[in-house]
Amino acid sequence: MDGRTKNMNDWKEIAHVITEPSENVLEELKFIKPTPVQAACIPLLLNYKDVAAEAVTGSGKTIAFLIPVFELLIKRESPWKTNEIGAVIVSPTRELAQQIFAVTQVFLKHFSTLTASLYIGGKLSKKDCHDLGFGKLF
Repeated sequence: MDGRTKNMNDWKEIAHVITEPSENVLEELKFIKPTPVQAACIPLLLNYKDVAAEAVTGSGKTIAFLIPVFELLIKRESPWKTNEIGAVIVSPTRELAQQIFAVTQVFLKHFSTLTASLYIGGKLSKKDCHDLGFGKLF
C-alpha cells in the first residue's frame, strides 16, 4: 500500500469518488469498512493504475476491482454504442467466474444502465454467439 491509501478505514474516505450506486452495493453486501486489499486497490484503479493484488479468500478482492470497473463505466462521457463492450473479466476457473458474476448481479441492481453476461469455456451455443454480438458488459 502506498501512503495515500494505508489509512483508509472508512468508505467515507472514498465517497467523494464513488457514486451512490456503489455505496448502495457496499451497504447491501454489508461491507462496513474497506478491507486492506480494497483500501489499497480501489483508489489506484479509479486513477487508471495497473494493480496486481494477492490476498486470501474472503479478503474482498472481487469488490476491490468491481467498484472501479462499474465506476469507470458509469462515468464515461460518450454514449455507449450498441455493440460496444465496456469490460471483460477473465477468470481462471468456472467456479470463480460464477462467483464474480453473482456479485456483478448485485451491482447491476444499482447500475441499471449496464448489463452483463457470463461466458464459460467448454461450450459455445448459438445463444452465446448471438449474445456476444449485442454489446454486453462482460
